Amino acid sequence: MRRRARHIVVFGVLCAAIAFLAYTTVANAAEYYYNVDQVTKLSGAAAGRFLQVHGRVLPGSIDWRPAVPELRFQLEWNGAVLPVVYRGVKPDVFQDGLEAVAAGRLQGGTLQATDVTVKCPSKYEPAVSR
Repeated sequence: MRRRARHIVVFGVLCAAIAFLAYTTVANAAEYYYNVDQVTKLSGAAAGRFLQVHGRVLPGSIDWRPAVPELRFQLEWNGAVLPVVYRGVKPDVFQDGLEAVAAGRLQGGTLQATDVTVKCPSKYEPAVSR
């Protein structure tokens, strides 16, 4: 009987450890998806968290430095503006006015992006019939 009780205790501890590891992994991997205006309302609550931020590339804000490589730009949505810094290769179709999603961490009011994806709505619009 003692042996069975020991096995039950060991099994319980293992289950608790696995549950704890699963919870911490999922909690740390969570990505929050916001529009720019939502991020600016969060202020300090979003600092340091990994975010995906959707907005429109503000015309005239693109600063591409290929030697580094570093891309600085601003995302705009519903009148709110968020500066973004991305270190990596500039997406081919990246240009003023396009919708984009930047993923990264918010630091000091600037999104330090690890990924930038340009939305291309033309691929999803039906063909115009003539």
